[in-house]
This record gives sequence, structure tokens and C-alpha cells, in this order.
Amino acid sequence: MEWTNRLTLGIAVLGATLGVFNAVWLIRKDTVRLKVRFVSIYVPRDDLWTGAVEVINTGYLPVTITEVAFHFARRSKTRSAVIADLLERTKLPHRLEPRTAISIATTPEILGRIEAGHHTWCSAATACQTRVFAKIKWKKR
Repeated sequence: MEWTNRLTLGIAVLGATLGVFNAVWLIRKDTVRLKVRFVSIYVPRDDLWTGAVEVINTGYLPVTITEVAFHFARRSKTRSAVIADLLERTKLPHRLEPRTAISIATTPEILGRIEAGHHTWCSAATACQTRVFAKIKWKKR
């Protein structure tokens, strides 16, 4: 095998590898990627603690958040939807640009329901029918 044949083979393998990486990156780039988590927040004006669902858009596409809810189990058919933000900062549906986040606060009663075990998951739904779940991490007192 001459050196030109080896060079041609090396360039062909490099081109095929880069083509596969490019295809995977393009598929990954065009998907909705959200991170959802439950956070407890303090509201100084009312002097109370409450819960909030934080939604972070980690993708490259803008996403419209249509619903935030709490569930007893991940596959549970019933859910407690958050109708309005307690702090009145965010109205749903909300357009979430890439690399940005929102927190939607709920009523303080949610903390009692989480402690009692009525809600163990939170979720966010998008306009493109994607629902992302997060397990609520809560330390029992």
C-alpha cells in the first residue's frame, strides 16, 4: 500500500467521523431541553416561605412554557396545576429564550402538601407537547 492510498484512507475516515459528529450535534441542537426543579423561596413582603418551580431552558431553541404542575407520581393522571404566580412576576404561557430561567411561585400550602407526601413530582409543559418532570427533593423534619 503506497503512502497516497494511506493518506486517502485516513482522510476518508476523518471525513466520515466528522460527518457523524455533525449529524449528532444537529439532532441534539434541534431538540427541546429543559431542566425543572422545585425550590423553596422566602417572600419578604408577606414574611412567609413558599415553593416554586424553576424552569431552565438549556437548549438552543426558544420554548413556550404553558403549564407548571405538581404530581403525586410521575405517571399520575391527576395533577395540581399552578394557575398564577404568587409573586405576580410571570404569566403563563411564557416564552423562555435559550439559556434563561423562570421561577413560578405557588401558594404556601404547597409546602404542607409536599411534607404530607401528596406531591412528590413537579413538571413543566411546553407548547410543543413536551412535559419535563423533576422529583421533589424534600427533607422531612
